[in-house]
Amino acid sequence: MSGSFSRREFLQTSAVLAGAMVLPLPRGPLSLTLRGETLFDGRDDDSPLARLKPTELSTKEFTGDMPKRFHDLLWNKAAALKERGGIPTPSETTEVAIVGGGISGLLGAYQLRHLKPILLEGNSRFGGNSKGERIGTTDFSTGAAYIGPPEPGGPIEKLLKDLDLFESGRFEDATESPIDFKGALKHPFWNGVTDPSRAREFTEVAETLAWILKNEYPDIPARPSSNVSRERLNALDSLSFADWLKAKFPRLHPHIEEFFEIYCWSSLGGTIHEVSAAQMLYFVCSDVAGTYVLPGGNAAIARALLEKTRASIGSDRLRSDSVIIDIKPDDTGVTIAYEDAQKNLRSLRAKICLVTLPKFVVPYVVEGLPQEQISEMKRLRYRAYIVANVILDQKVASPCFELFRLQGKPATVASHAFPDLCFGSWAARDRGSHSVLSLFKTFPFDGARGQLLSPAAHETFRELTQKELPSLLESLGLNLKNVAGIRLSRFGHALPLAEKGFIARGAPELISKPLGSRVFFANQDNWASPCFESCFASAQKAAADIAAALA
Repeated sequence: MSGSFSRREFLQTSAVLAGAMVLPLPRGPLSLTLRGETLFDGRDDDSPLARLKPTELSTKEFTGDMPKRFHDLLWNKAAALKERGGIPTPSETTEVAIVGGGISGLLGAYQLRHLKPILLEGNSRFGGNSKGERIGTTDFSTGAAYIGPPEPGGPIEKLLKDLDLFESGRFEDATESPIDFKGALKHPFWNGVTDPSRAREFTEVAETLAWILKNEYPDIPARPSSNVSRERLNALDSLSFADWLKAKFPRLHPHIEEFFEIYCWSSLGGTIHEVSAAQMLYFVCSDVAGTYVLPGGNAAIARALLEKTRASIGSDRLRSDSVIIDIKPDDTGVTIAYEDAQKNLRSLRAKICLVTLPKFVVPYVVEGLPQEQISEMKRLRYRAYIVANVILDQKVASPCFELFRLQGKPATVASHAFPDLCFGSWAARDRGSHSVLSLFKTFPFDGARGQLLSPAAHETFRELTQKELPSLLESLGLNLKNVAGIRLSRFGHALPLAEKGFIARGAPELISKPLGSRVFFANQDNWASPCFESCFASAQKAAADIAAALA
C-alpha cells in the first residue's frame, strides 16, 4: 500500500545489509535515553495498561481476554435479542462508529478523531491483545510486546512522536540478543556458537536472510512499490516455510531448524510446515535483524492512542464494556446494536461503521455479507497463547529483550514448555522498581482455546511455570525464593494463522472488502499477519477509504 509502513525500510539504511546479519547494527537515532517514569494521567479503569496493587502480584485467574459474555450473547444471538425485546430504536447518531477497541480500533479512532467517532469495545479495558500491567514503577506487557524498527521519517515513527513515545523506545539488534542453549546464554547465534564446527551453515542462512531483506523482501500487505511482485509473493505464499527451507538449504543445521520452529510458534502461531514462506520471511528477515520495544510493550502504544483520542473527542464517545450484537447497513447508514456496561440493549445510527473485530466474529454480527466473503472468513484459523509474567523481589540486569530457549533437539510443544522469554524490564533499562520475566507459551495447534477455558487451566499453567523456573532463575543467579508473584494472561484467539495459500488465493482482499460504502474492516487478520504493522496498515487504509466515502 502506497505510503504504509514496511518492516524492511529502516533496515535497508543499516550497514547490516552490506554483509551478513552477524555484524553489529549501527544504533543511530534509535539509541535513545528513556524520558523517565511513565506517568498515569486520565482514567485508569479502562486503560490498556493496568495499575496493580501490592496485593496483586499473583493472579487467581487469567487476565487477558474474557470470552464468556461474548459467547453468551453472540453464539445464541437470536435468543439474546428476543430476551431483551429486540433491537431498540437508535438513541443517538454519529458519522462514524468503530466496533472493537483493540490496537486496530484505537488506531482507526485516532486517525479519524476529527470526525469524533464513537468507539465500542466489549472488554472492560481497551487494547485487545496489546495490554500490559504496572507494578510500582515497572511497566510490562501481558500480550503483544514489540514492533519492527520504525522507518526514519515514516508514518509509524511520526505516530510514535505524535504520541510522545518515540524517545522511550529501545532498539535491539541480533548481536545484542543471546540464545539460551541448554540453560546457558550464548551469542552470537548466527556465528554458529552452538556448534562452531559447522559455523558456516549458520552464517550462510544469516547472509541469505540479509540478502532477502535488501533485495526480495515480501511486503505484507502487498504494495506496488515492493521489490517482490504479486506473482512472486503468491508463489512464496504457496510454499510452506519448511518446503522453502528444504529447497534453499538441503543440509539445514538442526539448531537452526529448532530456532525457526520456535520463532514460528511465537510470532505466527503455527509450525514451519503450516505457515507460508512469504509470511515467515516477512517476519524473520526483519526481526532477526532488529526489534523496537517500549516499556510496557505495545500496551504503551494502545494507552497513548486511547488518551490522545479521549482528549480530542471526549470520554463519552469511548465506551468499554459494550458488546456488539448486530450491525445492519442499509442505503443511508448503519444501525449498530450493543449491550452497554449496565447490560442494557442500545442502538445507534452511523453513516459508516469501521469493524475491527476478528473475522471469525464478523459473520455473527454483520448482516448482508456475501456468502463467498463469509466462507473465506470462516476458513481463517486462530491460535492461542499465554504469558506468564514472573515478578521478582530484586532487580536483575536484563541481558537482552527477547531470549529464545533452545534445547538442541527437535522442538515439540511438550518438550519446549516456554520456548520464548522476554525481559520485561529491558526496554526501561531496568530503571523500574521491579524486574519482570515474561514467559510466552504459544499453542501451535487447533483447539487450544477449549483447554484454556477449563476451570483447572490457570492452576495447570501456574504449576508448569513453577516447574520451568528453577533452571531459568539459576542462570540469573536467583532461585524460587526471589519470585514475588506470577501473573498469567490468556489470549484464546490472538494469532490468525498465516498458513500457506492464504495470500495466493486472494483471501486478504476478499475478507477485508468493504460492504458497500457503509461497513469497512481493519484488523491484523486482514492479511493473517499478527503484528502491529499489519494493524497499522489496515487502519490507515480503512481511515482513508472512510474519508473518501464521506467526501
